[in-house]
Amino acid sequence: MKEKPKRLTPKSETLRELFLKSGNLCAFPNCTALMMDAGGVFIGQVCHIKAAEKGGERFNEDMTNEERRAAPNLMLMCYPHHQVTNDVKKYTVTKLQKMKSEHERRFSSPDRAILERLQDWTAGDTPQGVENLRRADRELGWDYDDEELAEPVAELNEYIELLRRVPIEVRRFI
Repeated sequence: MKEKPKRLTPKSETLRELFLKSGNLCAFPNCTALMMDAGGVFIGQVCHIKAAEKGGERFNEDMTNEERRAAPNLMLMCYPHHQVTNDVKKYTVTKLQKMKSEHERRFSSPDRAILERLQDWTAGDTPQGVENLRRADRELGWDYDDEELAEPVAELNEYIELLRRVPIEVRRFI
């Protein structure tokens, strides 16, 4: 005899698994919404791939209540994406399982998650050359023409080129 479908709260070990595999991010592709804020408050949602109760999205009558609350059937999402995925024609069981799998794979290897977030901040610290010194001439009252400013522009650009070779840490220190 089949058991009556009812919503069961996920077990604590299931929630722990979901959080560890989620990277604390919504499972929807390219979403960076946190699931838990800096204060430790859960602000995400535990979502069922196959609904917990009859009448819910993608409900599977052949599942047990335990299967419905198990990690393979659950994923963490932000509220807006949880609502978006209620479109059962667009977000089938297969599509949600793939979304969950790809999201969790990103965080199954810590080095991969770290590498994805690395950015080259040195590009923003790269000294730029100058085209002219007209504004400096005007502000300092030199009253030079463009021909007279050409030599200091060239010297300044040579200095900037040398500065580009200085390691970023040294540049920041200086």
